[in-house]
Amino acid sequence: MPRWRTDRVDDDGTTPASRSRRKHLSVLKLAGLVSERREGRQTHYSAQPQGLKPLIDWMSLQGAFWRDRFDRLEQNRMDQ
Repeated sequence: MPRWRTDRVDDDGTTPASRSRRKHLSVLKLAGLVSERREGRQTHYSAQPQGLKPLIDWMSLQGAFWRDRFDRLEQNRMDQ
């Protein structure tokens, strides 16, 4: 039976999938989007939605900017 690439276990006991998952979680942790809690050999991750606040704030500013731009465009079109 053929083995899948994700079934391969390297010398350190990890698989490509587990390394990839760990890397993604470490990036999310650096961004403040998840927190981790160690429990023995396991690490439990929790979502931290407040980490999205800078993005939400930026999107709010952008939304206000574009609403204003479109309102002015509509007003100019009506004036013509």
